[in-house]
Amino acid sequence: MLLESNQSASPAAFVIALIFWLAIYHQLSDPIVLVWAVLIHLNQLVRYWWVRRHSQSTEMPEERPREAIFLLFLLGANGAVWGAAAVLFLPVSDVLVAAFVVVVTLSIHSGGMTWMAPVKAAVISFSVPLTALLTLALILQGETVYWVGGVLIFLYAMTSWKYAMQHHKLLTDSLVARYEKMALAEQLARQVELVELASQEKTLFLAAASHDLRQPLHAIALCSAVLEVSLRHTPDHDTASRLLKSIHLLGTSFDAMLDISRLDAGTVHAAVVPVPLQSGFEALNNVFSEQAGERGLELRVRSTDLWVRSDAELLQRMLANLVANALKYTHQGGVVVVARQRQEEIWIDVRDTGLGMASDQIEHIFDEFYQINNPGRDRSKGLGIGLAIVDRLSRLLEHPIVVRSREGHGSLFRLVLPPASAEQQHACQPVLPTGNAAPNADLPERVMVLDDDEDVRYAIATLLQIHGVKTTCVGSANEAWAALQSQPLDDPHAVLLCDVRLANGKDGLDFSSGLAAKMDDPPRVILLTGETAPASLQRLRESDFEVLFKPVSAHKLMAALAQVVR
Repeated sequence: MLLESNQSASPAAFVIALIFWLAIYHQLSDPIVLVWAVLIHLNQLVRYWWVRRHSQSTEMPEERPREAIFLLFLLGANGAVWGAAAVLFLPVSDVLVAAFVVVVTLSIHSGGMTWMAPVKAAVISFSVPLTALLTLALILQGETVYWVGGVLIFLYAMTSWKYAMQHHKLLTDSLVARYEKMALAEQLARQVELVELASQEKTLFLAAASHDLRQPLHAIALCSAVLEVSLRHTPDHDTASRLLKSIHLLGTSFDAMLDISRLDAGTVHAAVVPVPLQSGFEALNNVFSEQAGERGLELRVRSTDLWVRSDAELLQRMLANLVANALKYTHQGGVVVVARQRQEEIWIDVRDTGLGMASDQIEHIFDEFYQINNPGRDRSKGLGIGLAIVDRLSRLLEHPIVVRSREGHGSLFRLVLPPASAEQQHACQPVLPTGNAAPNADLPERVMVLDDDEDVRYAIATLLQIHGVKTTCVGSANEAWAALQSQPLDDPHAVLLCDVRLANGKDGLDFSSGLAAKMDDPPRVILLTGETAPASLQRLRESDFEVLFKPVSAHKLMAALAQVVR
């Protein structure tokens, strides 16, 4: 600050000194004025050169004590030369000249004290010789008025030093606070980096763990489906059914976590179109009415002719999660789903007569894995991800959620949606999804299974053979390519079921993508994966292949095979 202030003030100081000595020389015509002029301009020139040199250097003067002392010497010499002006030019009979010398000298002193305040030593070096010589010059005049002037200048100097020290303290405190904030900001940035690194490591760990867990679960699910079919009409069929139900519950939990990963990765995109709510409401009634009846609850889904602007599939997922959550926490009474128009908005209310929530719980219900009244983590109550998915979808679709609840009196979840105009309704006739399509009887005749896990290959092959599908199982991309090259021309593989992560770092997506360039009539491809990492999900989304996420149920696998050859 001292160097920058000195550099910016140098031109003004030069002009003031020039005008000062020209005016004095004009009045006195004394050669001593020229000597004084040479001294003051020489000091200014050397100081300007020194400041320019060190302002461009990366090394501060305080890192070289001798250089810093030289600057203080230059500042002290500058103050001494200005103080000498009073000693040399004040003893004149012209009071106006004397007043001019005093006023200019004090002005130089005031200006210098301002820009030298960042360094205490600079204030002392400059101010002491100037005010001492000025005071001495006035006292030496011997007259009372000059004596009084000298005393007043001494008091002025003391006051100036005090204010300069206060200014110095203010600058010091502000700089300390600034650098402390900078240090805190840097520390916070480092902490954020560590948190982001930890989050990335957690994501990688969960992705790897999820993949490694999904792989055997996928095989277990398919083998269980085979067992369930094989043991039908036997005493052990009930055991197989229970096993299949438990595996389905575990698979549902994995799918919920996958949905969270996909939403956080930004791989879910909304296609907003005019949507009739009635078809979606009918789907809700079909899916949940039996579940409600088994628990002695009443599910009322009121018919509606309202249309909204939304993504049909994502909106249905939100409503299904809200209804499932309402039924989960309702022990008597029931759940009502109703749509109403309020001015320029459509309200979809999901109201229950369940347990309700305290006000301090409402702010946490959209957090992942947060569940009310489930300290034992009862798996039948899910993972606590359903409302987290609803929250993310509401932000994606820009459908605000309003929650009202009273403990012991039930809860209300309201979605606020934009209505679709009559013109938009006539231009589009969408139908909300009602669930997975049943497998088509026209399954492919021959399917190739490419997976490096022997258990998965066995499970898929056994399941397909039960449905009369001929299957070729291979464990590597090289084996798959060899089998495709040698396949009978009259009985080619219609579909390739390909795992994404293969052995030895091979990539099933790359292999499948390359088939189009190598074969005139490549098989249709269905990718199977247990990946949940955001980058992998984005990459799969950008491909043109059907993707099934492990564990894949037998029903879903057969439906996909029927769909891909349709």
